[in-house]
Formats: sequence, C-alpha cells, structure tokens
Amino acid sequence: GLIGALSLPPYSLWVVFLFPMMMAILRLDHCETLKEAAWSGWWLGFGYFLMGLWWIGTAFLVDDRFLWAMPFAIAGLPIILSFYFAAAFALSLSLWQSGIIRIVIFSLAMCSFEVLRGQLFTGFPWNAMGMVLGSQLEFSQIASVIGVHGLTFVSCLLFALPVLFFTEKQKSKKLFGPLLCVLGFFALYFFGTYRLETAQHETVPNTRIRLMQPAIAQDEKFDRSNAS
Repeated sequence: GLIGALSLPPYSLWVVFLFPMMMAILRLDHCETLKEAAWSGWWLGFGYFLMGLWWIGTAFLVDDRFLWAMPFAIAGLPIILSFYFAAAFALSLSLWQSGIIRIVIFSLAMCSFEVLRGQLFTGFPWNAMGMVLGSQLEFSQIASVIGVHGLTFVSCLLFALPVLFFTEKQKSKKLFGPLLCVLGFFALYFFGTYRLETAQHETVPNTRIRLMQPAIAQDEKFDRSNAS
C-alpha cells in the first residue's frame, strides 16, 4: 500500500502500482477465510492511505497546543478508510475463481467500494485509485466516457493482469495477462491522444477570469495583522 500511493500525485510514479495490485491477487490466492482476506485488504489500505494522507497532520503545526492530536489525525483517517479495502477483499474472496476471472472480480470489488467511499458518511473520495492513471493526461481521457470510478476499475484490472505470468502454468496463459495489459495501455494512450488532438478550443467573449495564488503559508493565514 505504501508503494502504491507513490503512483499518485505529486509523485505520479504510476508504474509502481503494479506491485500492490499483483500482490493483492497473490495474497487472495492464498487466503482461506474471509477474515484473512479482510485483514489483508485492511493492511494494504492502511499503507495506501497513510502514505497518501500524511500531509493532513501539517495542519497541527500551526498551533503547537494541538500537536498531541497530530498522530490521531495522521493514523486515524487511514485506519477508518482501510475498512473499505477490507470489505472489497472479503467480497473478492467470496466470489473467487481461477484464471483471469478472479482479476475481473477483484477489480469490480475495488471499484464498487471506491464508489461507496466517495458516497457514504458524506464521502471521502480523496486519492481515488483511478487517479493512478488520472495524473497521466493521455491515459486519463477515457474518464470522459467511464468516469473516475470506471478509471479505478481499469487501473486495478490492467495493473493486476501481469500476475498471470507468475500464476498460470500454460505458456499461452502466462503471456496472455502481460500482453492484454500492454494492449490496454496502448488503447488508452491512442484514445487519449486522439481526443486531445481533436479537441475543440473555444473562447467565451466578454469574460474576465482572475486567478488567485493559493500558496499562502498557514501562519500568515492566522496572523491577525494580515486581516483586511
């Protein structure tokens, strides 16, 4: 999970998302109970959200009276959000099959609970797994058709497919997963490139837009001498 979060902005090392997705399939292959699967998903989620949301703790540096709450903020939110991944893993195992079908099941389960994460309890869709590809301009264009949650499904599917090379016995099946993964990325790239090159750029007459720079230090925001 920690490594997988590096695929998101600002790092955007999207290739490393192969590791958590392939490991998730391998782990589920060896899970014998739903509880075991749920714990596996929870730990993956905890690492993913801890690495992706640690910056929340910086808010407590503004006033040192609240430093004691920083660890609770940094770890508390990942602890809660990880239960969505736990549920997705448990659901996946309950429907587990052999071959490529299990990867489709896993991707659908992760996509479903990512949708729920963005809706339940007012929703917290931050660091949606679809943003792994969302940070790449060409790859992200398919979101115009399937949305960010569809992009989550595609991300989980494509990055998990190469695991077939290590789990299948027949040579044809071993090569099928990596080949389908590569073809999928080529398809996304060509669609995105075509859409960007054929996009219509229009201007709105008699309209002025003012861009404001939000990069203001936290201590300046709370300095009363800066009040207008």
